[in-house]
Amino acid sequence: MDNAQLAVRDLVLEPGHVSVSSEVARIAADRDVGGEVAKVVARLATAGKDYLAGEVGEVADSLLDLDVTDVIAHSWDRHRAIGEAKEWSAKNPDGEMVVPLVTHTVKWSYEPSVEVKVDEVPITSIALAVALDTTVKGAVIAFRRGEVADVRTGTVEVRAKVECEGVKLAERTGSFDLPGLLGFSGAPRVVAPSEPDPAPAVPPVPAGPASRYRPGEIVNGHRLNADATAWEPVGRYRPGDIVNGHRLNADATAWEPVGS
Repeated sequence: MDNAQLAVRDLVLEPGHVSVSSEVARIAADRDVGGEVAKVVARLATAGKDYLAGEVGEVADSLLDLDVTDVIAHSWDRHRAIGEAKEWSAKNPDGEMVVPLVTHTVKWSYEPSVEVKVDEVPITSIALAVALDTTVKGAVIAFRRGEVADVRTGTVEVRAKVECEGVKLAERTGSFDLPGLLGFSGAPRVVAPSEPDPAPAVPPVPAGPASRYRPGEIVNGHRLNADATAWEPVGRYRPGDIVNGHRLNADATAWEPVGS
């Protein structure tokens, strides 16, 4: 999956700021904040302090390069429905499985530390941390050949926080359109007559008048016939067809969100 990377730094830092190394140096040297770390730093010569600040600042800045979109995508591997969709689509390379996800929150953190040495003897360490809380709502994901092929709807709220010695360096919350963030269009593709849409496994044929499907409806790349007795692979979409919350316009040139 090729996504549009959103790094932690893009989310938490003010425009024009690219580093937290100066804040890290201040915290490490502040006796009221840094505690034992500050006492060690106070005993170092100026050159040693500058070196320490540079080393710790470099590690802190590396946390800002973490990709938020990777955290979001990898969190889906915990969902049973996602695992089943990957497995099924891998075994059915010409098919597609669409999975709607319920609203869910994933908390992720990484807490490295930088060891402080004097004459190669460890004296103390400086703790760093980055934490992400992501809440995904209304996500609909399509799988083909065992991989995410499209993210069609959904939003995500991300709260990111970076700390040094338990002191907050930066924190911010942002809300994003999920398909756009992950580099997808958010709508099914328009299929030309010469390019039939892949035909996934045929869904069960509805039985009886209480069926929730109606003739002409599309499910997993199949259209229910006029008698509601069989599902037929969709060779091409027709104006007015509704797929994953989008309706094909009258010219069959674009998909529009239902209700727009």
